Amino acid sequence: MDFISLDEVEATLRELKKQVDLARIDKESPSLKQDLDIKYQRTQVLYKEGRFKEAETLETQRLLVLVALHGFADKRTIESMDALGSLRFNAKGELDGGDLLDTAIALRIKTQGASHPDTLASLASMVANLHQSGRSSEAVQLGQHVVDMCKASLAPSDPARLRAMSNLASVYTSKGDLTKAEELLLEVLRIREDTLPYDDPDTVRSKVNLSGVYFGQKRWKDAVLLLEPVLSIRRRTMGDSHPMAMSIARQLVYAYSQLMGHTDNLTIQLLILNTAKKTHGEDHEQTLDALLSLIPTYIQRQMWKEAIETTEQVLEKQKKRLPADDQMVIDLSSHLDTLMREFPNRECKVSDVSNIIYRPLSLDSRQIRIAYITKGSRSDPLEATLLRTSLDALPSYEALSYVWGKDQSVGKLTLNGHCIDITPNLQGALVQLRSSIEDRLIWIDAICINQEDPKERSKQVRLMREIYSNARRVIMWLGEEAEDTKAGVEFLKALEVHPSPKEHAAEVLRTAPSDLTAMLNGIGELVLNRPYWNRLWIIQEVMCAKDLVVHCGSLTVGYEILEKIHDIILEAIGVLIQERHPATPRYLRIVNQLLSGGGRSSWREHTSTGMPLEELLRSHWSSECSDPKDRIYALLGISSLRKSTHPGLKVDYSQSTSEVYRGATRAIVEETGRLDVLCLVTEAGTHAVTKTHRARQPFLPSWVPDWNVHRRTAFSLISTHPHSKASGNTKAEFGFSGDGTRLNVTGLGISTLEYCAQRFEMAQMRLRDIMKLFLGWRKSTLDYSRPWRGGGVNSWLRKFYSMLNTNKPEDTWPVTDADWSRWESTSLLPGPVDSALSEQEKQFLRTTYQFCVGRRLFYFKDSGSSSLGGFNIGLCPNEATESDLLCVIPGCPMPIILHPVDEHFLVVGEAYVPDYMMGEAMEGKPQLQIFTLH
Repeated sequence: MDFISLDEVEATLRELKKQVDLARIDKESPSLKQDLDIKYQRTQVLYKEGRFKEAETLETQRLLVLVALHGFADKRTIESMDALGSLRFNAKGELDGGDLLDTAIALRIKTQGASHPDTLASLASMVANLHQSGRSSEAVQLGQHVVDMCKASLAPSDPARLRAMSNLASVYTSKGDLTKAEELLLEVLRIREDTLPYDDPDTVRSKVNLSGVYFGQKRWKDAVLLLEPVLSIRRRTMGDSHPMAMSIARQLVYAYSQLMGHTDNLTIQLLILNTAKKTHGEDHEQTLDALLSLIPTYIQRQMWKEAIETTEQVLEKQKKRLPADDQMVIDLSSHLDTLMREFPNRECKVSDVSNIIYRPLSLDSRQIRIAYITKGSRSDPLEATLLRTSLDALPSYEALSYVWGKDQSVGKLTLNGHCIDITPNLQGALVQLRSSIEDRLIWIDAICINQEDPKERSKQVRLMREIYSNARRVIMWLGEEAEDTKAGVEFLKALEVHPSPKEHAAEVLRTAPSDLTAMLNGIGELVLNRPYWNRLWIIQEVMCAKDLVVHCGSLTVGYEILEKIHDIILEAIGVLIQERHPATPRYLRIVNQLLSGGGRSSWREHTSTGMPLEELLRSHWSSECSDPKDRIYALLGISSLRKSTHPGLKVDYSQSTSEVYRGATRAIVEETGRLDVLCLVTEAGTHAVTKTHRARQPFLPSWVPDWNVHRRTAFSLISTHPHSKASGNTKAEFGFSGDGTRLNVTGLGISTLEYCAQRFEMAQMRLRDIMKLFLGWRKSTLDYSRPWRGGGVNSWLRKFYSMLNTNKPEDTWPVTDADWSRWESTSLLPGPVDSALSEQEKQFLRTTYQFCVGRRLFYFKDSGSSSLGGFNIGLCPNEATESDLLCVIPGCPMPIILHPVDEHFLVVGEAYVPDYMMGEAMEGKPQLQIFTLH
């Protein structure tokens, strides 16, 4: 394709000059370069916030200065021109962005060559220009050409290559070729998630683009998984009223509506309504549209009063705007009449099949169902009938503990004479457990609870602790046998009956029979590799059981031996160490693998009193459950709050996930009188089920942890510093708003954050990268300390070293400048650096990585820190930014970072500040203020 000539380039620049009233440029001014840098940085911030018009104006000014300084053929000028062209597309300015891109491409080809990465990046932008201009065929042709050139000459993660693929995918999407678009966008998103922060604008844009493909394919769940974190990020970085945030909110509403009954639909619609009121006013058309869309949602949730009141409100406002005979007024009046006449007495109905199979249980009683599994041979079809009974008059029964499984339901069971689908894993369990002699009475959640009736499901879940504790035996179904399972189970059964399991295990290891490897592999496979152990519900099921038996295929073994196997093998190896047996090192490696799975015995501690709910939630954050509400419900029955009547702890599956988490968090605060739960707030992490990196739910108040997102940080600071008392012995003072969405707390604002260093966020733990990042932090400390060296640079470095060596002795390596200088050289070596590091250094890097990942270094003014010239240092979450507030809040053991928004604050997360961990901030009883947390 032909691009414009250099004469046309100059003409374009003349047009640009008309747009801005430039003052005379002093080319010798020392502040000119600094001004250009400031404009560039400000443009990047505005771009990230979606304020394209303002960014366009700044970049235009910057471009004209660059032209005056360096001419239009200079690389810096071309880069600015390219950036301005992209901004004009987003801002829809008066000048066509395509003219600027044409200009940049012509200059790049002349000065850098056609295959240079910068040229390819400009060509990729031209594809978007052609697409937006309606020239789709040309866009596809050029786009495929550019992608081919990029793949031939650029690395997979090169920004130009990714931009070319994204732009071509957008063209395919608009043309309806969704398969090609999805293939390109999935690759782009995978690379960007591996190489960029989760909230980088390019990562966010990739998710939005891919969600558009899923919309076209009607894959609503996949679209929701992408758009929810995007909305969370845009609300945080742009604000609720920004058009780009509201655009995502409306897309989510549509996706939720297609999923039918998604409980977060109401939350997001209220967000849109409140934003419309704030932005446009009570009577604006967008506000009325938001009100109107709420009515069917209220009806779906059986909120009849709200449905009627909202219809009345919309009707009243429309009557003021429209004539009485307008069709909208007529329809609203008719709809209101129908609502008031018919709907208040209606109930949501479950499916006809469920009504036939499940006779309703009395919700006011302690009734449950138990399944009679009909006797039969392995080849007979599975059949069962349901027995209704009461927890107060139970027959002898067993209870099944198992994983539903992620496979599609392909198993079959005839239940009460009707064929239903069950998961393959449950089908395998029933085939193995069914007796050939007599019917077997077993409680099985998927069969005994009507899963289509949310009221019954909520009631039965509240009874599950009693159901499992009253069963004569709980059967732990791990799944079908694997290759070495039999050898491992036989070894375990031999240990079960031996009077001295340790001696027997030592003898087996000592003699090393031919099947020893299979034995140990089988044990490891049972203990470590089964999805069962990752399931959240099993914790309650195991803790409450009187008797436990483990089933794996046709094999069985007692649970107690599994609890003890780690200690038994470790003690047996201890015997071999004393004997100086030559195979001891190999056995130690094996036992280390077994020990990495952790013991299971701790699950059965605290059964009578229950553990604090927030501690259970923190300890089992990585466990899995299919319904995110079960993060709370699966642990409530074994917590110290299980007998609480707090409304926030009522099991109710009709609530949205955000309502459940908000209610539970409020209950924890009000029942304990403490604010420890604020330390568990994290802005982003790994989604508990999909394992994808994502932001927290967009509808949660910032003071509520998102229990369905695993922390990116390996450890919460409250876990690594359990004895911290940042607020000393002061008591929490708090209160909640009437609707429960805002939390008011008293606290002390220490200081705003003056500077935040590079983020510490890595996909893998590579020693070289960790070393480089720590070196970067050290350099930041040195650079930042120069203006305030009242106490000397060594004071800053000592503070920095002590923070990295937290919870370790003062003489822990590294402490000298010589060590850091050697690191500087080591980090530049080609190839792996492991061989150049001592074991002590490697251990330091790995341990400190776990402490620092997901966090960043920050500096703040501190009048009490005379040794550092009135400044201090700490660690904060990656999402913290300059101007955020470092606070100490009574009743909270860690310092907290708050983000100011208008007259309220958002919780960013916990911080680590060595000088403020043991109540120092509260000495002298300082004046506290009230923080309203949204």
